[in-house]
Amino acid sequence: MRYWGRLSDGLATSAPLLTALADLLPSGMRVGINRAFRGSSLDNSIRIASDAVSEWVLIDLQTRAFHNSIGHGTASVFAQSGELLATGAQCFAVTRLTGPLDR
Repeated sequence: MRYWGRLSDGLATSAPLLTALADLLPSGMRVGINRAFRGSSLDNSIRIASDAVSEWVLIDLQTRAFHNSIGHGTASVFAQSGELLATGAQCFAVTRLTGPLDR
């Protein structure tokens, strides 16, 4: 799943915001398995790659695996220039499927 986000005041350069964007991985997993669910993070990591200023960012969420109720995935956040701002990885436990996605 990929989507653009518009940020104000150069917020894309802040580590807390890049961390929050990379933590959207479960949202991408929901789209990947086409089911809504509840769960909790088991671990995550974020690596800041640049402090480039960008009003828009591209968030690329990749589902890597889903097995035994554990999801694994990666996130990349890019500036509108194409420069990589941050990468992240996360594993999370799915505790309950809650139904189909509301699209």
